[in-house]
Amino acid sequence: MPFSHPVHSDLACAACHTVPVTLAPADSVRSCAGCHVQHHEAGRSCALCHRTEATLPAHAKLDDPHADCTSCHVAATVARLEPARSFCLSCHAASVDHYAPRECSTCHFQAEPGELRPRLTSAEPSG
Repeated sequence: MPFSHPVHSDLACAACHTVPVTLAPADSVRSCAGCHVQHHEAGRSCALCHRTEATLPAHAKLDDPHADCTSCHVAATVARLEPARSFCLSCHAASVDHYAPRECSTCHFQAEPGELRPRLTSAEPSG
């Protein structure tokens, strides 16, 4: 995902651009996880970063976009994900006000988010 300078406007340029002479970004800040180490923890809003022009087209062609994230993504990262409401809104932003206090999976999959976690890995059938 390309770096969003406007989102980070409260930071001084030199906080990230530290390489002498070229002012290139330091290796430690070249990925989002370089600064946002807890970005996959429970309770975070996935859609804040992951609903972008880069991510939506890549997921549009999946046979079953509700299963098998590990076919493309690192299994260790996927294992920490929980398909809760913020996860769903990464793709289904138009539903942000649709029964907002409820978890999407409760109605749409008749299951709690934690019960759907196995569907995110290739080790389990997509059902």
